[in-house]
Amino acid sequence: MGLAASTSVAQLYQNENVTGWTPWAGSAWRSDYAFSASPLAIYDLNGRDQVSGPLTGSVTITNNASSGGATFAVNAAATDSILAGTIRDGVSAVALTKLGTGTLTLSGANTYSGPTAINAGTLAAGAGNAFSANSAFTVASGAQLDLGGYSQTVGSFSGDGTITNSRAGSPATLTSGGDNTAPVFNGLIQDGASSIAIAKIGAGTLTLTGLNTYSGGTIVTGGLISFNSSNNFGSGNITLDGGGLQWATGTTTDISPQLAPFGAGGATFDTNGNNVTLGSSLSSTGGLTKTGTGTLTLSAVNSYQGGTSINARTLHEAWDN
Repeated sequence: MGLAASTSVAQLYQNENVTGWTPWAGSAWRSDYAFSASPLAIYDLNGRDQVSGPLTGSVTITNNASSGGATFAVNAAATDSILAGTIRDGVSAVALTKLGTGTLTLSGANTYSGPTAINAGTLAAGAGNAFSANSAFTVASGAQLDLGGYSQTVGSFSGDGTITNSRAGSPATLTSGGDNTAPVFNGLIQDGASSIAIAKIGAGTLTLTGLNTYSGGTIVTGGLISFNSSNNFGSGNITLDGGGLQWATGTTTDISPQLAPFGAGGATFDTNGNNVTLGSSLSSTGGLTKTGTGTLTLSAVNSYQGGTSINARTLHEAWDN
């Protein structure tokens, strides 16, 4: 890593008083140096991966090479960094990697479409929707994604790390799924100083496997969330409004005590080869769709007002009048 950028861009940085690195010495970043930039500075990766030390300022990072995508990595170790500028695609995509044990805070309106990898330390939000809605986020074991008190939308999230919300008095929601993929998150979703909620959009399936403790609730308006335990959803209610739930293979958990009334978009239950019984009453203005092999048994008196659609195997109503 540490490859060269274009000479013209390096000269722009020199003129804009970027400090702590030497652009004229091969126009390369120094991953062990810190630097700052003025709001007018633009850095073009020019198709080359690059590693930076801790940084501050409003620099715009882009990639105008036609040869393909490039990764911008920030090594925030002992020094925390705040990037108030914008990371955006140019002719080709930009990806972001967070290195080092410190915190990198993003507060600009970032739109880049390459993946985001939090390999160590913390990637935090310093403003609403500072995380790119076009990017797939991966949080490595021991690393952290922090909403910082601001609701965020990402393409998807996966990995083995921690997702939290550290800012007091500022509940926030993490919305994901717009990239319509099937990510697996094995890590921990937990409240920090404020609560966190999870919203699932898009057509894909998000798999949660961790013993999560977040309290802000879960809403599914598109696709499915696959689960193997009620603990995957923390302590809040689950609202289905156009999306649904999928039982993992070998799972028969009765999730109905956590279900809020369905929205008008209705609810989908994919039993996925399992025989599942829901013991609590289901209510809603929307309908219920049963998919997947296996039997879904409704053992309570239900009051949802929409229709019932059975797309695979069996739906059994076991309650007596």
